[in-house]
Amino acid sequence: MKRVLICGLLLSGLLSPYAAQAAGKTVSICQGGPFVSRNNQIQEFCQTFNITSEQASEPISVKFTNGDGTRKFAWMRAFINAGTVTGAPALLGRKLINEYSFRSGDVVLVDLSGLIRGAGPYTIAIQGAGVAGASCNFAVSSQDTASASTGGAPATALRIDSVEPDEIPAGGTITLHGSGFSDQKSKNTVTIYNRPCTVNKATTTELQVATPSGLAVHSYTVDVTVNGVKSNTQKFVVTGTPELSSSSMLGFVPGSQIELTGNNFSKIASKNIVTVEVLDVKKTASVSSATKNSLMITVPDFPELGERLNGGINTPGTVTVEVAGVKCSGGLSIILSLHPMVR
Repeated sequence: MKRVLICGLLLSGLLSPYAAQAAGKTVSICQGGPFVSRNNQIQEFCQTFNITSEQASEPISVKFTNGDGTRKFAWMRAFINAGTVTGAPALLGRKLINEYSFRSGDVVLVDLSGLIRGAGPYTIAIQGAGVAGASCNFAVSSQDTASASTGGAPATALRIDSVEPDEIPAGGTITLHGSGFSDQKSKNTVTIYNRPCTVNKATTTELQVATPSGLAVHSYTVDVTVNGVKSNTQKFVVTGTPELSSSSMLGFVPGSQIELTGNNFSKIASKNIVTVEVLDVKKTASVSSATKNSLMITVPDFPELGERLNGGINTPGTVTVEVAGVKCSGGLSIILSLHPMVR
């Protein structure tokens, strides 16, 4: 299938002066397009605009619109590149939208704040296919275009600052730290590898998210969409299934330090939940340090079993570990005792 390439140059302040909008104090940086499909072949468009140093320090977003109310592209992708770029290389930049972005509507807002790294020219490239006459356009603005459209005060910029932990087993729970989230769980659409995720807890600065259980061992990106505005992306790694293989001592003495060994533990101590169960009594052991293959724990007290232990009766039990919400395969047999016992 043929591809048609159309490129344009738009330097803000030269061909399109900044236009301050009263609602939300949004400042228009540039208008891209409209780009119109000549036929039903794959079309490629690119347009360059300029960012001042003052604008580079402010929240910047881009609004993509597919169609003019009747004719629109069947699918679209968009990319951003630093500098003045023409031709197909413009499609090798950072992807902003993909084929699935317009499933819920004809307008998509993307936060560019983390992608604009200083003053200078930037190029947005669009690739898509649709019937002849299909049109699309984009608008780059400083401040929050979503709040400007409602006439309200600018909302806090939507972005993800970090993912905790940054390594988890498939199906594990991650916490997104950032800003601009909704405190209503249903208002946050979290996507990993184009797959929607369940939001278990939500505040305006943190989202607790359950990741899909079928993800292969690999590096992935996560993003959040709130009220049609899409955040930046952050990376995290899916590891293999966590495993608990052995402990440094067979006899667990309450209050003693024990090392557990295995694989794919979380490097964040608090993300490893260690449970010691003896005679149907379950206690959580504190984890003082953690690596991928080792956990240092403190054996919890069992006052309920004090009479039995003081009577010298060594009591069998089990130890289990849960990593970021995913249970380790199998359990470890131990002896609760008042005296250390080497394996």
